[in-house]
Amino acid sequence: MTESRVVAIWIGDHRDELELDEYIMEKFEGEFGFAMNERRMPEIDTRPEPVPIADLLERFSMWESWRDSALLRCAELNIERASSAVVFHFLRFSPDRCQIADKPGMRFIGNADWTEKEG
Repeated sequence: MTESRVVAIWIGDHRDELELDEYIMEKFEGEFGFAMNERRMPEIDTRPEPVPIADLLERFSMWESWRDSALLRCAELNIERASSAVVFHFLRFSPDRCQIADKPGMRFIGNADWTEKEG
């Protein structure tokens, strides 16, 4: 569902951008049970090796607005490092409303609400 001031975040182990782009275009929709809107495609990032989640997310638009929420969710899931991330802005993903593959190529870590930073 589209919604302002939220991002939906997935992480994985893709090590280069072409590999992740191919996954997004060919498998992601089927594995997570929803159709992507071509006008609202996700931002993606990859690293050659797993890095701390905070480092992986810092290249995304508006990351300071939703970083704390995303890092808290990763801590709850005991996720410390990853080599790829996919971020959909203005999407609140509801896993309970979709049929998700048994072993998808990425892990949905959650929705992160934007917060206003003072200063």
